[in-house]
Amino acid sequence: MFLREYVVTIPKSVPKRIHSVYASDNPNVAIGDSHIYRSFIDQHKYLNLGRGGSTIPVMDLFIRNYFKYRTPNQVIVEASPQLVSEIHLEWHDKNHNNFFNINQWFVPKIYFFEKGIAQQLASINSWKSLKQALTRDWPNEMDKSSYWVNLDEEERLKRTLSRVDFQEPMMGTEAADNYFSIYRNMLEFLLEKGADVCVLRTPVDESYLQYISDREPYQASLQQFKQIAETLNIKYVDFRELAMDFDLAAFINQDHLMPTKSKEFSALVDQACYQ
Repeated sequence: MFLREYVVTIPKSVPKRIHSVYASDNPNVAIGDSHIYRSFIDQHKYLNLGRGGSTIPVMDLFIRNYFKYRTPNQVIVEASPQLVSEIHLEWHDKNHNNFFNINQWFVPKIYFFEKGIAQQLASINSWKSLKQALTRDWPNEMDKSSYWVNLDEEERLKRTLSRVDFQEPMMGTEAADNYFSIYRNMLEFLLEKGADVCVLRTPVDESYLQYISDREPYQASLQQFKQIAETLNIKYVDFRELAMDFDLAAFINQDHLMPTKSKEFSALVDQACYQ
């Protein structure tokens, strides 16, 4: 009961995400990493299965387990370059292949036997962390400062360039090719289940766009995602096509939207994908 009532309420946590797979009945899903999480944080139409650091294999595992016994409706899948960056390739499935062992039909979902949820107990190792769990004293995910727009321009550009270097796609490698194969198979799985799929390039700020404009790995990765979508006859939406002002004030940092912009963005994405 402690796992079910308290541990799964931890924001952005693996237990909360796994609990969504077992407990939600929403046929509409948005899946991806922190870009999706932040872009869909203030809306209710889509189950937000985005989380920071999610790799393509992790996305695939969550999608296949969520729709194992459900019929999908509208599913938005992230298609952004950092998904084939070096760190993402190193993380691979992040041991998520050991989760969902209780995802069986007609079997009671006892969370003590779900490793992805039960292992969180190891982090509750003090009276302070226990009190935090019991009182649900978590940081407010909707409360983000506007430090990015107020940051010195030189420092902002420096941080953006560092992020661009860190997230550069590892195009042409066997690992990246494997990720794209997993990505395509995930989309095919959704189509076979009857989903109306939309592939989405998520927002980054103007300086980020400028830095990647002449970087071949970035452009090649974007083209690869787009080509996969076109081959499968899936709608592809680029955030730059939306009627929204992506100025500095719209961002928490170089590649995550402010919560105040999430509602506007997700509504425009929904319109571009399905209306």
